[in-house]
Amino acid sequence: MTEEEAPNASGGSDVLLRGALVLDGTGSPPRRDDVRIGSGRILERGESLAGRGARVVDLSGEYLAPGFVDVHSHSDITVLANPGLESKAMQGVTTEVVGNCGESLFPVSPHHRDELAAFVEQFFPGVPSRLRWDWDDLASWSHRVAEARPALNLVPLVGHGTLKIATVGLRNGPISNEQAAELAASLDRALDQGAFGLSTGLAYSPELETTSDDLTPLLERVARAEGVYATHLRDEGAGVHGSVEETLLLAGRTGVRLEISHLKCFGRRTWGSMSGLLGRIARARADGVRVHADMYPYEAGETALAALFPGWLFEGRWEEAEERLRDPVARRRAGEEVERGVRGWTIGPSDLRWEDVVVSAVATRESERFLGRNLSEIARELGLDPFETAVDLLLREHGGVSVLLFGMAPDDVRAVEREPTAFVGSDGVGNSLVHGPFDGPIHPRNYGAFPRFLADLGREGLLALSAAVRRATALPCDHFGLADRGSVEVGKVADLVTWSRSAHDPGPDYTERPRYSRLVSSVWVNGVPVVWCGRLTGERPGRVLTRPATRNGSSSAGTPGTD
Repeated sequence: MTEEEAPNASGGSDVLLRGALVLDGTGSPPRRDDVRIGSGRILERGESLAGRGARVVDLSGEYLAPGFVDVHSHSDITVLANPGLESKAMQGVTTEVVGNCGESLFPVSPHHRDELAAFVEQFFPGVPSRLRWDWDDLASWSHRVAEARPALNLVPLVGHGTLKIATVGLRNGPISNEQAAELAASLDRALDQGAFGLSTGLAYSPELETTSDDLTPLLERVARAEGVYATHLRDEGAGVHGSVEETLLLAGRTGVRLEISHLKCFGRRTWGSMSGLLGRIARARADGVRVHADMYPYEAGETALAALFPGWLFEGRWEEAEERLRDPVARRRAGEEVERGVRGWTIGPSDLRWEDVVVSAVATRESERFLGRNLSEIARELGLDPFETAVDLLLREHGGVSVLLFGMAPDDVRAVEREPTAFVGSDGVGNSLVHGPFDGPIHPRNYGAFPRFLADLGREGLLALSAAVRRATALPCDHFGLADRGSVEVGKVADLVTWSRSAHDPGPDYTERPRYSRLVSSVWVNGVPVVWCGRLTGERPGRVLTRPATRNGSSSAGTPGTD
């Protein structure tokens, strides 16, 4: 590959990619082949193909693979603020499944828009203020994204938490039959407009009291539409076995395709449990449950600081939460509940410690000096108890604080990383080193999940690397119904990635400032190079993809710029 101008294979001109070692996404042994692309698709593949007027790109010494599919992404939160999605493109990602953990940016009710914005602010500080919030459903949100011209393809799920906020606001607790019918109708609308399924975040408000009985009729709708149910489990800590069991039973009962999000054993009490969880999932698959899990290859997670507190504390608008945080009685009650344990973990030497909680993003410059520092260290500087420090930080930032949580054992992470049926999901966002929206030490998974995954498994040889590529391409495309992507086959969309066979860069670690991965040479989205010679091109050829609706036998409504 040379430094000359990047070719474009989305229109009438063909490009011949010559001499690469092709990891085609099927898991087959790699083979040296030429690949011709044009009109955004793969036109031909074989040995020593004729040039026939095509622009020839010499890929000797490089791998060529389908573009990677990030099955668990939150780039829907950042795409309208930063449509370049640079940190993902530089990993070789071409398609992202968004709307995870029960949190999508649609539907939006005018009566509860502020509560949805406050909810998003907890997890993605500073982003809601950069959005216009002038959409109400999947179709209008997709139209806004098409106008912004994203660099990558987006596969939308609708979030159950967002559906509930649109129906009753940011409130836990049961809903009436009439409200349940309204929520179900909103789900049907999203599915008819092309959503690929439903996600839940059962460990977060407003879903903390959502039961399996509440979810059953919704998942039956998703199953009829041949959609996917992606779930952040109710408990990833001490109750993780019960949460996996609940989810597998739900999928078995409803027939829905299941994805268990970022499968982990969180907190020291759970360490060593991963092999048992994988065994239980394998038994369910053998019994006919269509289930996969996804993972990211790191020992730390990242979430809202507010998520470490009891859910009642942050219900409603921010002003209501702020009043509770300032109330000594409510504050004391919250402290007692945190000490006893919420969501399956407790603060203490046998589980998660305050020094394991590191500030990764804040909403304002007032607290930037705390970025990259753990709560125990900050508390010592301020002369406060760590719990009080956390509360004061939330008040200072109007709830907009996210944190790294160092709560997983390396052996458990490696076990799911090597699981042949597990997908790869960054659980991150597309971010720019120039345009943001984040400029602090956010989790390295935002910049390196796929390079680290390939580096870890590539050490085991070419067959292992080929199998790893399949788990990041064809396997998730099959699960989500992306029939025209995921493999290097004639007729497939030209979503492709190349990298040098001698390159090795697992991306940044926790001690580095954020940086782009230096692994990939080129990344092609719909036949257009968004990365060329290891540098971003500025092209933004991505689309919001929509699933043909099947619930009522009708076709998807579609939106401008989607397919």
